[in-house]
Amino acid sequence: MYGMTAVLAIFMLAILCLSGLGIWIQTNKRVPEKQPLHKGTLTKKSYRNYTTKVV
Repeated sequence: MYGMTAVLAIFMLAILCLSGLGIWIQTNKRVPEKQPLHKGTLTKKSYRNYTTKVV
């Protein structure tokens, strides 16, 4: 039982890290260096929506 849950937890963490990195790279490519503060909250919201859709 514990082995399966550990594997699942590691798998979920890997997916979260990969999706987070992908979105972070995309936003950095799209948005120039000077940006308003509210863009960070928007990316966090889209990141949450993306993770809920994947899971």
